[in-house]
Amino acid sequence: MANIILITRYHWALLIGPKTEAEGGMGTRYHAKERLTQTGETEWYYEERDTSLTPTSMLLVRVMIGKVEDRDRLVTQQPH
Repeated sequence: MANIILITRYHWALLIGPKTEAEGGMGTRYHAKERLTQTGETEWYYEERDTSLTPTSMLLVRVMIGKVEDRDRLVTQQPH
C-alpha cells in the first residue's frame, strides 16, 4: 500500500526535445493534470506547453524511449 501512495505523489509527462541538449534548449511537454473546479470537484485536463529542458529540482528523471521521426504525426495522435 505504501508503494501505491508513493507513486501517486509523482506527476508524469511526455517531453519531446533534441537528443543532445544545448544550453537554453527548448522542448514540448504533454501531460494531463488534475485540478479543482469551482464546485469543489476534480477534473482532468490536457496541456501541451513549450518548456525549457534545463534540469530542475522538480524533474527526477528523464528517459529516452525513442526517436521521433515525424513530430507532426506524433502530435496528431495526442488528445486535444
